[in-house]
Amino acid sequence: MVRAITGIPFYYRQFGYEMTMTLNGGRAGYRMHVPSLEGEPLPWSG
Repeated sequence: MVRAITGIPFYYRQFGYEMTMTLNGGRAGYRMHVPSLEGEPLPWSG
């Protein structure tokens, strides 16, 4: 079983809990990994 507690940073450490991961997720990537669509028709154009 996993439980997550959100709240004031470092407040719960006084009760024996510790920080395992941040909740600020996101996505990142590099432009070179995006395939080129040059010369291909756009899917939303008729």
